[in-house]
Amino acid sequence: MVYTAFVMKTVHVAAVLLVNENGEILVLRRSKNRPEPNTYGLPGGKINSSEDKKDACIRKVYEEAKLTIDPGKLVFLKTYNKEWQSEGINIIFETFRYKLPEPNIEIVLDSKGASGFLWQTPQELYKRKDLMAGLYIILKDIYKL
Repeated sequence: MVYTAFVMKTVHVAAVLLVNENGEILVLRRSKNRPEPNTYGLPGGKINSSEDKKDACIRKVYEEAKLTIDPGKLVFLKTYNKEWQSEGINIIFETFRYKLPEPNIEIVLDSKGASGFLWQTPQELYKRKDLMAGLYIILKDIYKL
């Protein structure tokens, strides 16, 4: 009998729970040309080989929503590991929290990556049926849902 080794591709990403003064979290609706299209997820993305996870998070939030984050107030929460065997991908997901310093922040979306956004409480988000698969795990763990 011949066994074939199955090697999963590892993708290292960073994302942030951007929290407003009402305790609501910003989620972006993924464009139809992205993985998990038309679902909502946290601002974030792949970590480049030349940057650390915090720098990647800051870069991706600016690219996706045109928000500038104070690095000193970006709080690391936890690393998650999610395997999508059907896709042959292992995702290492670095999660941060950032409390927005002022109300009524303007969100300017990158049209290539996002087609809309929502602000909702963790409880409201967890009830939705259109989140990226990994976000349910994060919400349940961090907010004890």
